[in-house]
Amino acid sequence: MLAKLHNTPLPYAWGSTEALAQWQGKPAPGGPQAELWLGTHSASEAWVEHQSTHEHLALSAWLAQNDHEGQLPFLVKLLAAGGPLSIQVHPSRSQAEEGFAREDALGIHVSDPTRTYRDTSDKPEIIVAWSDTFEALAGFQSLTEMVRNCTEIDDFLGDTRFTSGFRAALDEGIGAAISFLLSGNDSVCDLAVAITTKFTRSSPSQEGNETTGSLSAVWNQVVDHFPNDPGIVMASFMNHLRLRQGEALFIPSGVVHAYLQGFGLEVMAPSDNVVRGGLTPKNIDRQELDAIALKESSVELMCRPELMSATTTGFRPEGVPFDVLNIHLDNESVALEDLGVAVIVVLSGTVSVKEDAVTPFLREGSAYIYISGGTLTLAGEADIYVVRAR
Repeated sequence: MLAKLHNTPLPYAWGSTEALAQWQGKPAPGGPQAELWLGTHSASEAWVEHQSTHEHLALSAWLAQNDHEGQLPFLVKLLAAGGPLSIQVHPSRSQAEEGFAREDALGIHVSDPTRTYRDTSDKPEIIVAWSDTFEALAGFQSLTEMVRNCTEIDDFLGDTRFTSGFRAALDEGIGAAISFLLSGNDSVCDLAVAITTKFTRSSPSQEGNETTGSLSAVWNQVVDHFPNDPGIVMASFMNHLRLRQGEALFIPSGVVHAYLQGFGLEVMAPSDNVVRGGLTPKNIDRQELDAIALKESSVELMCRPELMSATTTGFRPEGVPFDVLNIHLDNESVALEDLGVAVIVVLSGTVSVKEDAVTPFLREGSAYIYISGGTLTLAGEADIYVVRAR
């Protein structure tokens, strides 16, 4: 059983004004389009169109009608970042369960913007770059890198007073340094203001701006969007990653991260639990952020693909309820066995689908829901992503 998925893009301010529309082959929307959700999550549930009546049917209802439990065990999003997302972290399942119960007991409604825990699930996630490059901040640098960047900031500002508090924390070790960054205390705020003031007065190419390429690249992404924000200081000591098209990043629970710019496929457990720490006008919970963030440097977060066949690679990190398959067809076909429930998204090209003597075509800019225990055959010339339950 196959049906086309529909939804309305979410117009968050950080969204791109062109990426989603270009992929869908539609005119520019005239405003930001940040995310397109392709799942059963109630915050923005996808729908299918009834073949005979052309009425919209919620995806959960469609799944129930086709003998599925009605909820997908994963959430697929198309993420189009024209500017930085908030610096954030996701809880483990036990942390989510405890936090949800605590806020329930306090009488904070799940729709309250000050609420942190909106469900009891963890939220491990994968982001696969679809644009030529996708930029992200993920995890904290090593102690050696932090010391180096601290020295670069001193040189840039021409004053060591602004980093004295952070240097004292560095002397205590990586855990103390990260807690200092997450705190948003007066020293962090003063340093953010000093960086903003100096950086906005001179472009990276002008004399007097002696930051390294890495710091300049990060500040170029965040300072104009969030001047004086303590998140600027946090970002200065996080790993700045540039993914090429087709590369993926895996963010487990506890890893502080922020996506900066690019278009990609994001897949996660179906949760809306986000604890924010900076670069956002939304609610920030620094106490909870410090409680659940990993206090160690994160070195390896790239998600390495597994070669599954001549046409298919898979992203399959441990501890997630899904697999992400990338199928590249060059005028050829592939047979997929026992997919169960899956979301199919066509990055580029067109493929025919053969199942039960019906041969529809799946086209670039579209997404589909599929349920079956049999064989699904795809044929054509296309780049396709299939997200299936594990």
